[in-house]
Amino acid sequence: MGAALITAAEVARLLGIKARTVYDLAYSGRLTCYRIGGAVRFDPVDVEAFKQSCRVDARHPTPPRSSRAGVNLSGLLADPHTDLMRFFESRGVRVRAAPVTAAKGNKKGNAGR
Repeated sequence: MGAALITAAEVARLLGIKARTVYDLAYSGRLTCYRIGGAVRFDPVDVEAFKQSCRVDARHPTPPRSSRAGVNLSGLLADPHTDLMRFFESRGVRVRAAPVTAAKGNKKGNAGR
């Protein structure tokens, strides 16, 4: 019989990540887990396989993934006659020339001033 199943906290310690990340990996299907009653447990063999799947070649590292994709469309959007502009307009999307940022300062309590 194989090794005993381990907890998310133990997996987190082995991988050097937070337990919440271990649960996220399990729920996304990237890290195989077992649900026994209300408990989530992991086979050390599966954890090692996951760890090996994350290995990258130092000569060709994978660029870091950004949670926010940044694409500069300013050149395409400057001309109102581009296909992209016509597409946005046909969908009722108002295109802004510059990104919108939150206004500075606290607006709370400033009403009526």
